[in-house]
Amino acid sequence: MSKIVLKNQKGFTLIELLLSVTILSMILLSVMNFFYHSGKYKVMNENKTVAINVARNALMFMEKQDFIKVRGYFLQSNISADRHNESYRLAICDKKYSLLESDSLGKCENIRINNVSYKVSIYPHPDKHFNQDQDPNYYMPIQVKVEWEGNENENEKATTLDGTIKSEDLR
Repeated sequence: MSKIVLKNQKGFTLIELLLSVTILSMILLSVMNFFYHSGKYKVMNENKTVAINVARNALMFMEKQDFIKVRGYFLQSNISADRHNESYRLAICDKKYSLLESDSLGKCENIRINNVSYKVSIYPHPDKHFNQDQDPNYYMPIQVKVEWEGNENENEKATTLDGTIKSEDLR
């Protein structure tokens, strides 16, 4: 019986083992690459979703502000050459939303959600002008831009939301 075992030495050669390990490694690397990219896109989409919700909250917050004051500030910034230096900045001061008329935060901080800092800037809308049926004394198109910090690999770190605020006379 031992002679049969010794003569029947069928097995794998070293080259066959190396080839099979190489093929298996290539398959596993492609699968791992898929999971890596899926995780990266998941984080990017989560940040963008949170940024859009922050922009919606900023738009709702702007509707509650004094329309005449906001309209006057934006009309003045439309006249200036560089309107992005004269935007509102939404930040958290004393645990509540506050509008800042400059880019410096002072004692305030950016909106922080899930350990990600979101910078919120509010501008008069650059492309939209008032519709003929909308009175500029009662409606004002604005744009909310939200930027966040992210990984170096993340391409998109900002989003914008367009909206219109209306005077409290119409509410």
